[in-house]
Amino acid sequence: MACVAVYKGSKNISGEKAAAALSALEIPFRMVGVRDIAAGRLEDFSCVVFPGGHSVQIGAGAEKRLLGFLDGGGGFVGICAGALHGAIPTGGA
Repeated sequence: MACVAVYKGSKNISGEKAAAALSALEIPFRMVGVRDIAAGRLEDFSCVVFPGGHSVQIGAGAEKRLLGFLDGGGGFVGICAGALHGAIPTGGA
């Protein structure tokens, strides 16, 4: 089974809950941050999970990499505010 990336930002409050759910289902995952996304490390995963939280802005560089990952067929699960990253480019606004 391919590995899932779970976004964990500084103000993301649901990352641990998503990780616990994946663990309970025995789905391999790794936590990733903005630097990982901006560096293109999503290419190592089959899917990325963006849990909700107070703020999930990731910046223009990471957003461009995320949208490239999605355009290339990468999977996406967005929860609450995290779903915005799969719906529309925010442009850091």
